[in-house]
Amino acid sequence: MFDVDFFKIYNDTFGHLAGDNCLRKIIKCIAPITNKGTVEVYRFGGDEFIILIEEPDERVIKNFLENLILAVNNAKIEAPKYLTSKYVTISVGASTIEANENYSYINQADRNLYECKEKNKGKVCYNGTNLD
Repeated sequence: MFDVDFFKIYNDTFGHLAGDNCLRKIIKCIAPITNKGTVEVYRFGGDEFIILIEEPDERVIKNFLENLILAVNNAKIEAPKYLTSKYVTISVGASTIEANENYSYINQADRNLYECKEKNKGKVCYNGTNLD
């Protein structure tokens, strides 16, 4: 799961139409790495998105998530001048499950996302740890 850091401030500064355009730019810049048969992207609400990846290798997942953040960083979408970053960033909360596990991976990813946003934005939190 990922969301746009400081998106409310972005909307308040530039307006909701610009916010919608920002989301489109983000989806466009991550499309090359998410347009694969084993990756599905869903808008969860507002500026939150869920990405489902069928990949058993955690190193591949880590690399994918880092490339996701890098793609948004490289898009250089202008952020409001008084924020910590010159450009829009995203934070990612990730979780893995086995096909037979019976718990909500969405809830786990959501907890990881908000833990990451509290520690430092623009990073990936994966099962309680920052991936750097």
